[in-house]
Amino acid sequence: VTPLIAWPMSWAIFKKTEIEVSTNGPDGRGGFEKKMMPNPFCLSWEVRKALHYLSIAWGICIVLHAPKTHIGYLVGIPVFMYIADYIYGFFWRTYQIAQPTFTRIECATQLVFKHPPGFQSDGTGYVLVCIPWLNVGRGLRHQWHPFSLFAHPTLADHSCVCIALHAPSKPGERDWTKALHIAITASTHHPVFIAGPFAAPYSTALNYDNVLLVATGISIRIFAGFYYLIFPHT
Repeated sequence: VTPLIAWPMSWAIFKKTEIEVSTNGPDGRGGFEKKMMPNPFCLSWEVRKALHYLSIAWGICIVLHAPKTHIGYLVGIPVFMYIADYIYGFFWRTYQIAQPTFTRIECATQLVFKHPPGFQSDGTGYVLVCIPWLNVGRGLRHQWHPFSLFAHPTLADHSCVCIALHAPSKPGERDWTKALHIAITASTHHPVFIAGPFAAPYSTALNYDNVLLVATGISIRIFAGFYYLIFPHT
């Protein structure tokens, strides 16, 4: 079970859509030519995320292993806390937004929504978004995707989500972000489900006067919400 949990998330071979291979030279007289070819081992983000949930089964198996030791307490308590947190978030921190605003821009889709009752955000966290009416492709309507949350610059009690286009995992595959971008031809209102908000690593930075922040890769997206919150005119 452990390789199915860790390998798809850590090994680049399961993430890259193309790989570099060496073939014989075009003249057929020796030498090698490097070119990019589709990666047959590439797994979509949805598959890799689903395999990661096997960690729950992995934890339960460890709890039931060697009952005469204390392993059941050492692992059982974190597993119970994880499952309890998931249930709490699913039933008490998931909201249906009846009238959000979708706007199509050049390389992304903007989602603006008013905070429902009980939704509290300081503009530094992230949310999970599910669009049930996006029924293009297999299982797209049931997918949940995380996005950084931005406080709306002009509307009170409103937040924004920028859903940027993402390259498909396999050639010819219809990505969730691409399907949404195609479906939105003009500003429109369709219901969505929002789960969260969840705290980001930068949330506690608001409590300090001097802050040194370092971000690379995808962490820059989370940093952007915090940056515009403390520097709204930059």
